[in-house]
Formats: sequence, structure tokens, C-alpha cells
Amino acid sequence: MIAGKDFLNQFKAASWRAPDEVEAFIAAAEAPQTAELLKMLDIVSGKAPDAAVHRTRLTVFARLIDKNPDKTLFAPFVKALKSAEPSLRTTLAALLPKVNSANRARRSGRVPPRDGHGIARDSGAGAAATGR
Repeated sequence: MIAGKDFLNQFKAASWRAPDEVEAFIAAAEAPQTAELLKMLDIVSGKAPDAAVHRTRLTVFARLIDKNPDKTLFAPFVKALKSAEPSLRTTLAALLPKVNSANRARRSGRVPPRDGHGIARDSGAGAAATGR
């Protein structure tokens, strides 16, 4: 199994010319730790010399997120979206649901309840206050 510095070095240096090479790398990789995934985000956020290698690297990155869809990745992914080039932006947007914790956001008050009762209750209070 590939892990740690060796894992990151191989991810950064790989050219992955054939789908078999991609599958072999993903199969050989242990579930990456969150810190490794953040370093990988830095790698895929950087300028790539070869567009084909960059696209493949984004595919590998997305597949490795499946091995460790850590909810703490949500904020760094959203932050990276702001300055990401289009293909990385598309990849990150597809990954956000995997690393999102709607329940955590709901508890923090950032997301309204799904049932809509709070909205109806609040709009009813607003109507009563305005006399409508």
C-alpha cells in the first residue's frame, strides 16, 4: 500500500497515460489522511504543465476523496472554488456533497430546516406585525 510522502510524491509526479495505471494507483493507495488530501488539493490547484495529466490527476483526486470523504474538507473546498480554474471548479463542485455535513450546518443555524415550518412560522409572524 502507498501512503505518506511516497503517496504524495507519486501523485505529483505521475503521468498516468493509461486507465490501468490510474486504477493501479488508486487500488494501491491507502485511504489518504485529511492532511494528505489538503496537500493534494494544493497540487491540483497549481499550474499543470500538461492538460491531460491535470485532468487525470483531478479524476484520481476525486476517486481518493471517496476513500476518505472527511467532512472537514468542506470549507477548504469551498475556499478553493473561488480561485479555481474551470476543470478544478467542476471537480470540487461534484465533491462538495460528499464532504458536506448538512446536519452540522443545520445545527449551527446556517441552513433553514427542511420541513419549511420555520419559514412559514416566520413569515406568518411578519404578516401579523405588518397587519396583513
